[in-house]
Amino acid sequence: MRDFFKLFQYIFPYRAKVALNIAFNLVSVFFSLFSITMIIPFLRILFGTNKRVIELLPWGINTIKHNVDYFLTLAIERYSVSKALLILTLIVVAATILKTLFGYFANILMSSVINGIVRDFQKKIYSKILRLPVEYFLSHRKGDIISRITSDVFEVKASVTSSLDMIFRDPLTILVFLIFLFIMNVQLTLFALVILPISGIFIFRLGRSLRKRSMAGQVKMGEIVSQVDETITGLRIVKAFNAESKMQQRFARLNHLYYQMMDRIAQRRALSLPFGELIGTLVVVNIIY
Repeated sequence: MRDFFKLFQYIFPYRAKVALNIAFNLVSVFFSLFSITMIIPFLRILFGTNKRVIELLPWGINTIKHNVDYFLTLAIERYSVSKALLILTLIVVAATILKTLFGYFANILMSSVINGIVRDFQKKIYSKILRLPVEYFLSHRKGDIISRITSDVFEVKASVTSSLDMIFRDPLTILVFLIFLFIMNVQLTLFALVILPISGIFIFRLGRSLRKRSMAGQVKMGEIVSQVDETITGLRIVKAFNAESKMQQRFARLNHLYYQMMDRIAQRRALSLPFGELIGTLVVVNIIY
C-alpha cells in the first residue's frame, strides 16, 4: 500500500491524461456491457422465446429489461423478425466498435503516462548518481549501477503498468459489471463473489513469486554487466596472463544462472494465463450448475 502512495507523486504531473483515461475507460466499459446485454435479447429472438411487450415503463434499474423487450417487440411488429435481428446485430457491432475505440484511446493515454513516469524515474536515478560521492563508486560495481538505470527501470515500467491498470481501469470494470450482475440475479452474483476470492489467493501467490524471481534476475543481470565491464576495462591484463578461458568460464556460469532464472520466470508467467482461464471456467461451471 505504501508503494501505491509513492507512485502517486509520479502520476500527479500527468493528472489530466489520467482523468481522460478514466473517462475513456468508463465509456469503454459501458459499451462493453451494452454489447453483451444486447446478445441476450438477440438469442431470445433467435430461439423464439422473446415475450411480446406492448407497454413502455418509466426508465429505472428494474425496468431496463422490460423496456428493451418493448423496443424489440416494436421492431418485430414494424419490420420482421429477420430485420429486427439485423438491427440488433448492427447495434451490437456498433457498440463493440465504440468499446474498442474508447479502449484504444484509454490505452494510448495510459502508455503516455507510463512512459513519462519511466522518463522521470530515469532522470531521478541519473541525478542521484551525479550526487553520489566518489567513494561510493569505489565500493560498488559499475555493472550494478548500470543495471539500476536499464534493467531495473524496465522492471519498474512493468510494475507501474500493472499497478495503474489495477488502480484506474480494473475497479471501474468490476464495479460496472457487478452492478449489472446484481440487476440480473442477486443470488448467482453473491455465489460468484464467494468463489472468486479463492482463485484470487492463488493468483496473488503466483504474482508474488514472480516479483521475487524477477528481482533475483535483475541482480544476476547486474553481475553479468559487471563481468563485461571488468573484462573490457582489464582486457590487457587478461590477455597478459592468458586468462581468457578462466574469464570465459566465469561468464558462462553467470550467464547460465541468469538463463535458468529467466526460464523459470517465463514458465511461471506462461502458467498465469491458462491458470486464470481454468479458474474462470470452473467459476462459470459452478454458477451454471
